[in-house]
Amino acid sequence: LRDGVGPPYEALDRAVDEARRSARGMSGTLRLGMYTPINGGPHLVEIVRTFETRHPACRVEITDTGFGVPQLDWLRDGRLDLLATRLPVDDPDLTIGPRLSREERILVVGVDHPLAGRASVSVEDLAGHTVPEVPTLPAATMRELIPTTTPSGRPIAQRTVRTMGEAVTLVALGEIVHPTVTSFVQHYRHPGITSVPLTGLPPSESALVWLTGRGMPEVLAFAEAAAAVVRAHGAA
Repeated sequence: LRDGVGPPYEALDRAVDEARRSARGMSGTLRLGMYTPINGGPHLVEIVRTFETRHPACRVEITDTGFGVPQLDWLRDGRLDLLATRLPVDDPDLTIGPRLSREERILVVGVDHPLAGRASVSVEDLAGHTVPEVPTLPAATMRELIPTTTPSGRPIAQRTVRTMGEAVTLVALGEIVHPTVTSFVQHYRHPGITSVPLTGLPPSESALVWLTGRGMPEVLAFAEAAAAVVRAHGAA
């Protein structure tokens, strides 16, 4: 048994020592981006504070990436070290780290919309309505979050939006409906919108994502802090 487990144990011990040395040397700025604070999940502030407490010479800089630039370009051109984004992300050059949130689905509609008074709506009910389209989000992410066809194959019309504020206003005007997650209405309040539970879609997850091969010690340490905080709150 000793002969079998000895070499991998020694390798693990060396890796832990190297990680500790790297952690002691962490300094500078870790750049984290997201196109909406929803993607950071309910514990992002605690995650940032935990990381900065563990590594006081390193600070976290948060960037609102918006919809103007393809999301993954922020990582690929080096402007950001990490993204908090909705899943799935299936690009082979990316590493998916700890999950930050897992939420049920809702449909955000105008308060006078015909669907507003329903106890719930299904994806099939979206036929005949228009949903937002954000071309700068990864295609796999966009289609999981906002479907373009119903389960029976009926098309769901799309309208391109350029900001989240624009999307909220169009919902209030009754020009679009917005399939999203439950915390949307906590972050984006508007007197002209309301929400209805949306059935027929699985819960939506968000996670930390970074470029494979660019997982510098600060990135990995932030991912470790995120995983620890999420676990402490009882989430997987």
